[in-house]
Amino acid sequence: LRKRFNKILIPYLIWTLIYVLFNYRNDIGTLMRQKSQFASLLLQKLKFGTADSHLYFIIIMIQLYILFPVLKKLVEKAPKVTLWVSFIITLLFHTGVYLSLLHKVTLPGFVIPYYEFFPTWIFFFVFGMYFCQRFSVLTEKIRKGRIILIPVWFVSLMLLIADSRLTNTY
Repeated sequence: LRKRFNKILIPYLIWTLIYVLFNYRNDIGTLMRQKSQFASLLLQKLKFGTADSHLYFIIIMIQLYILFPVLKKLVEKAPKVTLWVSFIITLLFHTGVYLSLLHKVTLPGFVIPYYEFFPTWIFFFVFGMYFCQRFSVLTEKIRKGRIILIPVWFVSLMLLIADSRLTNTY
């Protein structure tokens, strides 16, 4: 964990500072005179990963790295159950976020945005752990089922395009 945090956390801190300085370059004089305001802004950007649009992903990674030891034990003891439970959790969170964006439901307020909260992404992390443990078996199954993957990929692409057209997110 320490090794992963050093590779993630230190660059995250540095890049957040760079983005804050760049994005607020016109107000930097005012911010530097009011150091508490600058510190507050910097902490806010660090906490939510909002110094630039792609940094929210680092917040998710940190949350999942903290959970890694627990998830690793669960994947080792009950791999398929852990995979399915994580899938259901992620499906529920993604469905909630999706329906909220379509204004079909209102999600309760939360400390951080739902798309930055680990349950929204836990399946992908657990799937990676599951896949790594069974790499040779799963790659052989994929190799044998390549013809099946092509229609699945095509149907997924069509669903993605249809959804993006219907929701004006294309």
